Amino acid sequence: MIYEYQCETCGARTEVMQKLTDAPLHKCAKCGGAEIVKMLSAPAFSFAGGGSYLTDFKSIAEHQ
Repeated sequence: MIYEYQCETCGARTEVMQKLTDAPLHKCAKCGGAEIVKMLSAPAFSFAGGGSYLTDFKSIAEHQ
């Protein structure tokens, strides 16, 4: 899944692909601050037509 994080120190936002079992981030990649918050965001998938959908990110990029 793709998660979005925002740093409370510098305001930078980043998207990270993680498994559900992965630990959340604890450090901002931009400033190194420890005040990073996981944001709520929409799930990433793309309808392919015919009642099916794509969850493979490579395939999504090829269809856009």
